[in-house]
Amino acid sequence: MKKLLMMLLLSLSLIGCSQRLAYNNLGWLAGYYVADYVELSDEQEEALEQDVEALVEWHRNNELPKYKQHINALLNNWQTMEQQDIVAHVKKARELWYTLVAKATPKIEQHLATLSQAQRSELLSNIEAKMNEDDWQQGDQYRRYKRWLGDLSDSQRSQVDEYFQQGEFSRQVWRAHQQRRFNQFKQSLMLTSEGEVDAELLRQALISSEEQLPPRMRDIQARRIQEYGAFAITLRDSLTEKQQRHFSDELEDIASLLQSL
Repeated sequence: MKKLLMMLLLSLSLIGCSQRLAYNNLGWLAGYYVADYVELSDEQEEALEQDVEALVEWHRNNELPKYKQHINALLNNWQTMEQQDIVAHVKKARELWYTLVAKATPKIEQHLATLSQAQRSELLSNIEAKMNEDDWQQGDQYRRYKRWLGDLSDSQRSQVDEYFQQGEFSRQVWRAHQQRRFNQFKQSLMLTSEGEVDAELLRQALISSEEQLPPRMRDIQARRIQEYGAFAITLRDSLTEKQQRHFSDELEDIASLLQSL
């Protein structure tokens, strides 16, 4: 469900976004992104482009300064941060995501309401197929760390493995939560006719604040963030000088990208 939302928001969250050209042209690119899930009419594409352009403008003016502050704080302090500092940064990143979801949700609701029953069926079928494709592959747990640090030592791989295995229960609970959200999303579309959606079910599915999560999910996520903070400190202390430079270079690249936007 989150992957669908990220597609509808068109990667406005800069976490993982590396293309200035894409960010600056998300309006006219919107139809291409969404086409992976549902074929829109010309009228629907035009309306989507206009709303995405407005969302990008809001994001540029209101959110990018927060991203810059966040990345600069990491760049300047990551070598001396303690566990609770890292936890605070993770929570801040989650707040930025929820702010974006909350801003986009009313427009997402409007666009979904314009879908015909055939389009709704197509959309749901493609989302479900994507969800089923997202199976974990051997070695996936190293990918993000190799991007940020370069090649990992055997000891570092063991640290990543231990942290990954520690989170298996959390992932199982989250997958069940994602399936419930997809079911809510599906009902919001299929139990209504063209021109409307069940707004309450849709907003339960999209999640625009941490308070919307079930208490059990909040507790599990809070514990997992604490575990990540401890793991990050342990991994940081094992970095070679080359890995430290690699990580700093990655942060500087993001800071430069944000400045250019």
